[in-house]
Amino acid sequence: MSKYMLIMWGADGTNAALMASIDEAMAATGLFVEEVMKAGVLLAAEGLDDPGRGAVVDFSSEPPVVTDGPYGETRELFGGYSLLDVATKEEAIAARLR
Repeated sequence: MSKYMLIMWGADGTNAALMASIDEAMAATGLFVEEVMKAGVLLAAEGLDDPGRGAVVDFSSEPPVVTDGPYGETRELFGGYSLLDVATKEEAIAARLR
């Protein structure tokens, strides 16, 4: 089997909408986790902290440069991930679309 990471992300506007309906989002995420656990392909799944509390470490120079704040642009924020052990990319995508 191969490992595939499914990354949950949203833009500033979608994150605000998500927080307004957090119960629905949590229920949908819970169903997904249950399904991939039952299928025996879930290796890990976690949400991430507020991107404003994060940092970016750039190793392209010596010493590395650390910048506080959101990683990436705030219009493209990662909120969490699921790591699946499946045979193909298509199988990983199909698991998320259920």
